[in-house]
Amino acid sequence: MVGNRYAMFAALATLTIAALFVATLLMRPAGEREARAAVEGFGARLQKVSLLATDASLVIEEEYGAFVEPALLARWQHEPLEAPGRQASSPWPDRIEIVRVARQGSGYVVEGEIVLRTSAGDAGRTPVIIQLVPSDEGYRIAAFEEQEGI
Repeated sequence: MVGNRYAMFAALATLTIAALFVATLLMRPAGEREARAAVEGFGARLQKVSLLATDASLVIEEEYGAFVEPALLARWQHEPLEAPGRQASSPWPDRIEIVRVARQGSGYVVEGEIVLRTSAGDAGRTPVIIQLVPSDEGYRIAAFEEQEGI
């Protein structure tokens, strides 16, 4: 009897937490959700771009083109080592975790951290500040600045 009560309480608590999480996501403005999605999508591609490869400019365009404004993309293609991505086989950039999103004019500024990984696990974080601007395709990254690593 006690076990059933505990199971019901645990299930109710889980459902309540899930409902609060979904409600929090839905309360964010559509633009903020789009900006977050752009940063997360971009972050998922960081490990695919080897900045030292001979075809780095082509890979930068293929992987980042849907997320980055054309002027910034052209700059990174011209100087691949200025772009975010893989500089060595290990550690590699795994993703971007968003810390804070703030509205700025018609766009957003996102503070986040590039999470670095090795085969043994976490290898540190690099803080980033990302400016997103609206475009016909949704929000795109117009500026990307890595801060001192932590």
